[in-house]
Amino acid sequence: MIFDELKEKLNLIPIANYAQIAQNGDYLIYDSSSRENANTQIRNFQIILARNTLEMETYSILKELKDMEDKIFRFESERRQTILNGVKSAFITNTLYAYIFSLEIKEKRVC
Repeated sequence: MIFDELKEKLNLIPIANYAQIAQNGDYLIYDSSSRENANTQIRNFQIILARNTLEMETYSILKELKDMEDKIFRFESERRQTILNGVKSAFITNTLYAYIFSLEIKEKRVC
């Protein structure tokens, strides 16, 4: 299953929603699913890099963002499809912020 592949290859902590993020970490959320056509399922995931603003310097997270992008690009290469839609930042709490990678993975249905 794609969720397990992402979790293992990118070394992520699986969670059900943002409310479960209470500390620094690299998390994986299954966001949604839709159908492109009769044979293709689209699965959307989010990778969240959560960091405590009191412990991180302004630009120190940039290397971690680049490292995660590199891991995602290698995963894309293995799957032979582009999956990274974009990255945005958001606050989880007053002191915990996150960078959220949006992924979209297409899967062919096998009957």
